[in-house]
Amino acid sequence: MCLNTEADVPIRAGLRATGAAWNTVGTWEEMILQKPNNTLTVRSAERCSAALLKHDRLRGALPEGYSPSLLCAGGLCDNETYAGDSGTPLLSFKHTLLAPQGPFAVDYVLGIASSLSYCTVRDADGYLLPDLFADVSQHIDWIERIVWPGKAV
Repeated sequence: MCLNTEADVPIRAGLRATGAAWNTVGTWEEMILQKPNNTLTVRSAERCSAALLKHDRLRGALPEGYSPSLLCAGGLCDNETYAGDSGTPLLSFKHTLLAPQGPFAVDYVLGIASSLSYCTVRDADGYLLPDLFADVSQHIDWIERIVWPGKAV
């Protein structure tokens, strides 16, 4: 599993990605990250911004609407993530990389869930609110400073 940079997997509207989810084991205190199986469609910046600006709950939190540091996905109630899944990855699977030893498949983390809505949450016009993910490619420098402190990367 690799962290995405824009050069690895270009993020574009219509890209199908997979969201992971938390699952309980017995009680709410015993949670595990279940096998990713929620297919989500990445939304365009324009469509995402329009939905965010219309939604009362997020207008105050994101007064400017969509930000380039976000990925917007879902919003169709097709295998959605849920509000309790914050912090889980948005993934893109089976990309082929060429290496001297030959080609091999690599999976990428595209984003980390930051604001997820239940499938029934709609804006004032009845549109479903999309899920928001922190775009990993926009935070690579910060991630590397945290993971490898003091090391020039």
